Amino acid sequence: MKIYSNSGSRVTLYVEYEPYERYTRSPIKKARVSGPTLLEALKKLVDNMVLDITSEDIEDESMDDKEVIEYIDMRNGDGCDYIIMLKNLETDEILIESEYYEDEENWDDEDDDYVS
Repeated sequence: MKIYSNSGSRVTLYVEYEPYERYTRSPIKKARVSGPTLLEALKKLVDNMVLDITSEDIEDESMDDKEVIEYIDMRNGDGCDYIIMLKNLETDEILIESEYYEDEENWDDEDDDYVS
């Protein structure tokens, strides 16, 4: 299934992600990528991120856009970049949305009545 945007314009994807860094946290990055179809935009996306799939894999396996999105979502953050959100800007559809927790610690006891 190929999805084309209206008026012959390009499909633009917006992604927020945490780059893969073994044993450390990385700052969140944001990027845009576009193509004549959703599938072509996804191919560009995977070739510009550290993911467990490439555009060559997509072509070799004759994957459609839905299969690519499902594969990325299934492997998200498993030894690769962690996608927090992937959104189609032409349709406003969120294709992938994952929970993301900032590193925050609470050192107060729940029963602590101390007021400063």
